[in-house]
Amino acid sequence: MTSPAIAGGRWSPLGLDPTDSVDDVNYRPGWLASALIQSIRQALLIGGVAWQVVVAGALLVSGGRIPRSVLLICLLVAVLALAGSFDVLPGWVALLAVYSSLYAYYYVAVELNSPFLFAVLWLQNLWWVLPAFVLRGWASIATSAVLLPALCLAELWMHPGWAADVPRSATVTGVGMTIASLIARRSLVRYATFVEKSAADAVRARHRLAALRKAALESAEDRRILHDTVINTLGSVAAGRGAVSARDLVRERCRSDVARVESRWAQRPTHAPVLNVDKWSVRYGVQVHYSGTPPEVLVTVLPEAALQALDGAVGELVQNAAKHSGMTDVGVDAHVDEKQVTVTVHDGGVGFDGNIEPGRGLATSVLARARDAGIDASIMTAPGQGVDARLRWQRPEHAELDPPETATSLADAVEERLGWVWTAAVTAVGVLIESANHPGRLTLAYPALALVAVGAGLAWSARLWPGWARALVVVYLVLAAPACFVLAFGGVDFGQSSVIPWQAIAVTPTLILLRSNLHSRAGFWWAAAAVTTAVVVTTVVLQYHAQPAAPVVVVGAMPPLFVVTFWYVVIGVVRSLADRGQEAARAATQARAESEAEMAIARGRRELIDGGLAKALELLRSIADGSRDPHASRVQQECSAHESYLRHTTLLDARMLWLGPWVIRAFAEARARGIQLVFRGGEGVDAESADSAAALGALVLGAIAATPPGKSLSVSLYGGPKTDQLIIVGDGVREADLSHLPTGDGWSHGMQRLSEQILIEVAWPCVDAHPQ
Repeated sequence: MTSPAIAGGRWSPLGLDPTDSVDDVNYRPGWLASALIQSIRQALLIGGVAWQVVVAGALLVSGGRIPRSVLLICLLVAVLALAGSFDVLPGWVALLAVYSSLYAYYYVAVELNSPFLFAVLWLQNLWWVLPAFVLRGWASIATSAVLLPALCLAELWMHPGWAADVPRSATVTGVGMTIASLIARRSLVRYATFVEKSAADAVRARHRLAALRKAALESAEDRRILHDTVINTLGSVAAGRGAVSARDLVRERCRSDVARVESRWAQRPTHAPVLNVDKWSVRYGVQVHYSGTPPEVLVTVLPEAALQALDGAVGELVQNAAKHSGMTDVGVDAHVDEKQVTVTVHDGGVGFDGNIEPGRGLATSVLARARDAGIDASIMTAPGQGVDARLRWQRPEHAELDPPETATSLADAVEERLGWVWTAAVTAVGVLIESANHPGRLTLAYPALALVAVGAGLAWSARLWPGWARALVVVYLVLAAPACFVLAFGGVDFGQSSVIPWQAIAVTPTLILLRSNLHSRAGFWWAAAAVTTAVVVTTVVLQYHAQPAAPVVVVGAMPPLFVVTFWYVVIGVVRSLADRGQEAARAATQARAESEAEMAIARGRRELIDGGLAKALELLRSIADGSRDPHASRVQQECSAHESYLRHTTLLDARMLWLGPWVIRAFAEARARGIQLVFRGGEGVDAESADSAAALGALVLGAIAATPPGKSLSVSLYGGPKTDQLIIVGDGVREADLSHLPTGDGWSHGMQRLSEQILIEVAWPCVDAHPQ
């Protein structure tokens, strides 16, 4: 088995390299959560290896004869734990080995208050976290449930003269650590699953984008065939020169082109027209009045799933009106703007009480269908007031693209939740142990735990306090950290006869609250420095006044150091995963936006080509069968119009990811209004973003709306070394109908009238047409 700690030849503390991109890892389901748990297990086992050094050192300073067997056990446990951390041995083997070593340690322990026993007890506390990250589910709980009483009974059997303090403390500690570790595992798995999903979404979105681009390359052959046949033939007929001088030859050419194109186009799937009011009127026996944005424009804006859902939902609303409204007329209105597409249906009939029964047509064919396609649907009605239905689809660039719970916010929640769990566990278990071991006595451990509890309450409340009040809470926790350490070891030569091992980590909640819940890095390092100073000063004082107790203080400083270091490493990995999750979310959003743009360009161009091609083929058929004369000036004018339209739509630059859908929409709007639109697209020219494309698109659509039917409008894009330009030249454009010109950082614009024509120029900083 390969260890997840090796990532691209680099080793990281928890096996996850924050420099990996979202494409560096195979994100199969559950992999990231599994790798995170396995990496934490690795860190725990490596920490256990390091703790063997503490055990050996404590044994050396405890005095008396040192059994070689114990040193060999330390070495063996270190080797087995290290082997288990890198998957040389199964995790459960290392787990059983390290727990078995505790029996040997307890056997050779003699003094209750020796540094050696103190280090062994803390090794045991460390191992209680391990089952949750080595075994799964009930197996980890069952293992802890078996090992915990077994160790306690072994302690009582080996040392019957000892007080019940140690077994009782070990039991409470084991239960607390097991519960806390299970909660921690659940939070970390949930978080890793969220990040994994974001990364998987990014990979899927990029694969989809790659497939779309491959399909775009394949469709280029269709456009080349169209150019070599229909477009060239239309241009030749329109020119009326030698190529069409012989009627029989031009008719044969038209016949051949029609056959070739129809054969090619017959292999492609076709879509039924959407929002077909004539079909609904005939099928349901009502007169459907359509207004607003033409259906062919909706085809260029909506994704396929939303388009089909919208068509089905509106058809069901028309049918419902025909059945129940009592009216013979139904109104359907469509409106497209920069942010959304809105379609409303109104029947003006008898209406109903607004109660939509589940399973009926409105519930399944309208509301559920719209919801599944990402369309917001609402139905407003009352008896005697008819039915008004609204279907709204929000554009991706203006929708809430980030998930409600981002990777960063979830990382904050995980870190803070673990901080509260640890603080509550230390306080509650500490009180239980102290009250059980010293019933009826007010020991110095209680003030230490009180400082932790007050600090937790202040940290919780400080989230709503102003900055200066939060600063006071930070100062309190910085001062409380060394105070907790000194009070926790108050039993060492300060009036008590025993040392309670659990209280050694009373200092950790204050440090964790500073780091994870108040997010004060400076406060954390100041508190760590204060604790270090307290350790040194306490050790020096005890060295002169109670020499046997000094090593206990040094050993007691190790557990907080290990806990906080482990915490800092784990949270660092969580943060690195948050960065990767944010990267994945941004990549998925970018890929989805580009996919939508690619699909809009491809679908819109196809619809425009198919619409113009149908009329062009009809014209060529009439020439081929002799019903129309290719030498007639009217026929040549029609050929010229069709040739210009098809040429411009086929040559639309597919790399215009932001401007492309707007150009497609402009063609559809111009065709619907009877305006001849000429488009010249500069290669590689595009807008800066979706918002800037929307501003430029709104300007072009405004110019089309301000142009009288039958007139022409020219739209040109030019690329430069530093800026790109959009130039609009219109004949008879009503200047008063134009909205304000778009502006932005580094943008410039101008508008002037030249006789009957209007000239509009807009320039903006040029960008790569393929945003990364």
